[in-house]
This record gives sequence, C-alpha cells and structure tokens, in this order.
Amino acid sequence: MANLAGWSREVASREHDPLPWQAALAEIGSRFTWMNLPSNPFGEHTWYFNPFAGQLIFFTGFAFRMGWLPAPKVRRWIIWLAVAYVLAVVPFAWFKIHQGIFLPADWAPAMCIKETRTAIEPLWWKSWIGGLRYLHFLALAYVACIAVGPMGVRLSQGLDPRGPAPRWGLWLAGAVALVTVPYSYIDEIKALSPGLDRWFFETIPIVHGDRVGLVQILHLVAVIVLVWAAIGLRAREWLARDLVLMAVPVIRKIGTQSLAVFMASIPLARFNGWVMDMIGRDPWSRAAVNLAGLAALITVAYAVAWFKRQPWRAQPPAAAAAAAAQPGTADGARGADGRGRPPLAAMRA
Repeated sequence: MANLAGWSREVASREHDPLPWQAALAEIGSRFTWMNLPSNPFGEHTWYFNPFAGQLIFFTGFAFRMGWLPAPKVRRWIIWLAVAYVLAVVPFAWFKIHQGIFLPADWAPAMCIKETRTAIEPLWWKSWIGGLRYLHFLALAYVACIAVGPMGVRLSQGLDPRGPAPRWGLWLAGAVALVTVPYSYIDEIKALSPGLDRWFFETIPIVHGDRVGLVQILHLVAVIVLVWAAIGLRAREWLARDLVLMAVPVIRKIGTQSLAVFMASIPLARFNGWVMDMIGRDPWSRAAVNLAGLAALITVAYAVAWFKRQPWRAQPPAAAAAAAAQPGTADGARGADGRGRPPLAAMRA
C-alpha cells in the first residue's frame, strides 16, 4: 500500500504520461495517499524512506526470527539463482552505469538499461521499497546466510585461507594489474609526468578518460589477488581468522543496536559533511572523517547496549551474600551447612 501510494504521488508530479500499467497502479495507490507522511510539519516533502514501506524489511526479519516464516532450505539452484539476480541488478541500480558515466550513453546496452529502468518503475523505487528491491534484499540475505556457513560457523571460527591460488590465476591477475596501471593512477602519473599521461591517452585510447571507473575496479581486484598470494600463509591466517574474530563481535554489536546507530548517523552525517567542507575533501581527509564517524557509531552501539543492560539495577555479589547471612533467613539462621555454623566455618570443615 505504501509503495502504491508513493507511486501515485510520483505520477501526479510528472509532466509526461506513464505507461498504461503504471497508470493503473497509480490509480490504485491514490486511495492510500495518506500513507505519504510529510517529512516536516511545514512543507509538502515526503519521507525519503517511507516508514510504512520500511517496516516490510524489518518485519520480514522479525517473522523469520520468530519462526512465523520457515527459513528457505539450502539448495544449489536457489544459491545460483540468488547470486545471478544480485549480479544482474547491478547495471540497473548503479547510477554510474545506467546514467552513461561508465558506459557510453549512446551505446546500445546503455540505452537498453536506461529504457528498462523507465519501463519497470515503480518496482525499483527506494523510498517506498519497490517489489524488485525487496526481492533483492531477500536474495542478498539468502546469499549472506549461505556464505557464513551453518549457524554462522565462519563468523565464530574464521575462514580457511589455506587454499592455494592457481598459477594461471596469478599470471592473469599480474597481467591485468600491469595493463590497467595508466587508468588507475591517473592523478599520480599526471603529477610525475604530464607529457606521458597525455601521450598515453592520445596514442592508446583503449578506454575513454571519463569511463575509467570499471577499469580501476578491475585493477583493484587484480592487486588484491596478488597481495593475498604474496603475504604468505601466516598473514592470511591472521586476516581470515584472528581479524575476523575480532571484528565480528563489534559488527554484531552495531547490528543489535541498529536503530540507535541509524538515528545517531543522521546528525553525524551532517556534522561530518560540515567538517569536510572546512578541511577539504582529499583522500586523506575523507578517510580520517569516515574512520572518526565509524568510531563514533561503534561507541553509540556499546553505550546503548550498556544502558539497556541496566547494570546499576543488578545486586552486587557481596551484597547478595551479606543479605543471605542476615538473621531471619534460613541460611542466615542456621549457617551455610544447615548446622548453625557460619559460611566460612562450613567451608573450612
């Protein structure tokens, strides 16, 4: 209902006519426009995340946890189907692809992606949790559950890094890393040798300068493969086991206090944006601000968990033992061994 209400609002604000099936959905949604809550009391803007739609995600997890919905069984064909869907969604969800940044805007695949996105609205709307977006959440959750192993064993015991990388894979990664160097360190090459940078893109224009993003991702993957093979087994075991076992409790704490962390992140994001406006937005300042923000959210998670635990209401063990030894109680009147001796005498006996 929230999804249809949001779509009805979108259609009403557009100048061009929607497709017939989209108009039909908007007509149904017009009966539920009261679900488009205002984002503030003095304007007409609606919520960026409509809380009625967002509850679908929360209560799906709640229903699985309570056992109202049976968890899907582990099936190979479901795994491959979920992985295929998650990967197939990327070109339609990543704005740098469907807006013609990484791909030429007049290229047939890019045009097909853009036209498909237009045709399947409102199924991918974010503010109102479109049907395809909800299906993506379910597929991603299923893949994540399979990845962590039965009962999350890979999170409680770490990963096994002993599998050797095939030699042909290392050679391929080395070749990819070498060929993509000019596209991955453009600013650095320009600073060292502007003439070399200009000569390369004018003489060997394999990829347009505005669309090197995908090549940079490919370079990063190749470098990770090479570094993983070069650091040795002991370092790989530390990364895959020790570091994982240190990080998982922190991530779990953030997850269990997700509402408080989310609410704290809203003003923190504003504050961090203001800080970067003041100090600049170079890679080092971005890293420093993001790490500081991460530390702040971790602190919020642990602080809220501490308050929920209410340690001030727990009776200290010493006080509990003193209360048990007071006259008027069975143990206090007769002693810990039931024969009238004090607890210390009973322990010595």
